[in-house]
Amino acid sequence: MTYNAFPSKNNNQCYFSQDKQEIGLASKDEAIFFHELSHAAHTRLVGDLRTVPPWEKEVVAELAAAALCRIVGKEAQYLGSSFQYIRHFANQEGLSPVKACLKVINQTEAVLTAILGPLPSSSTGQYEQVFPYVFAEGAEATAPAQAAL
Repeated sequence: MTYNAFPSKNNNQCYFSQDKQEIGLASKDEAIFFHELSHAAHTRLVGDLRTVPPWEKEVVAELAAAALCRIVGKEAQYLGSSFQYIRHFANQEGLSPVKACLKVINQTEAVLTAILGPLPSSSTGQYEQVFPYVFAEGAEATAPAQAAL
C-alpha cells in the first residue's frame, strides 16, 4: 500500500483507494490518517469494502480512528468531531450513535487488531491506561446505559 500527500482539491482532504491500495491525504491531521488507515485494514478483512453499507464502513473507520487517537494521546482534540461524524452516519441508518457503534464494535476490534496486532496474553494490563473501562459479564446495565441503547 502507498501513502501520498497531495494538495487539497475541492475540500477533499483524504481518500483510501481500494483499487490502488493507496491512502492519499491533504492534511497532517493524525485522525484523518487513522480514519483512512482503518478503511485500508477493514478492506483487508472483508475483501471488498464496497460490499459494506456506507454508514457501517464509516462508523467502523471513525470509531477505530478515535481509539487510535486515544492510544497516541490525541483524543481530547478529536472526540467531538468523531462523535458528530458517527452521529451523521448513524442517523442515515436510523440509529443512535451508541447503537451504531455497538453494531460495529466487533468489526472495529478486528480493524484495530489488524493495525496494532493482537494483545499479548502476558501483558493483560498493557492497555488498561488507554481503555480503563471494564465490562463485567452478566452485570446489569445502569439506567443511563440502558437509555443510551
